[in-house]
Amino acid sequence: MADDQRAKVEMGVKTFLEKDHDLLRRDVNEKTITAKLAFYLAPLFPDWDVDCEYNRNLEDAKKLAWKQPHVLDLVVPDIIIHKRGTEENFLVIEVKKLNTQGRGDDKKKLTAFKEQLGYKNTLFLTLSTKQEPFRAEYEWG
Repeated sequence: MADDQRAKVEMGVKTFLEKDHDLLRRDVNEKTITAKLAFYLAPLFPDWDVDCEYNRNLEDAKKLAWKQPHVLDLVVPDIIIHKRGTEENFLVIEVKKLNTQGRGDDKKKLTAFKEQLGYKNTLFLTLSTKQEPFRAEYEWG
């Protein structure tokens, strides 16, 4: 991913941390956090669709073989930047709060998004909660 595109994503995360850190302080549900983060990312990518929990691959349900070989499971990514109804998939983001489990599974899922659905870029984003200063950790793929 180009540095300017990473900078846009990081700017969206920074804006989220500045304006809505109260969501992290309150340790709200991950879906609430990702919806608000997508809100800040959307204007930074005006030529793309920024969606949360988007479960479609063209017209079909989004499926990946990521838990077991040759077994397709339904998947719902936290946030994607893509063009709906096409195979143009720019970025898939999985978000985890620092105090939650499942990091390894989400990382495997991100690899599968890239290999099986042609996503150009992935981001595993970890956000701290409950105690300031709130921070973000980025693992780009």
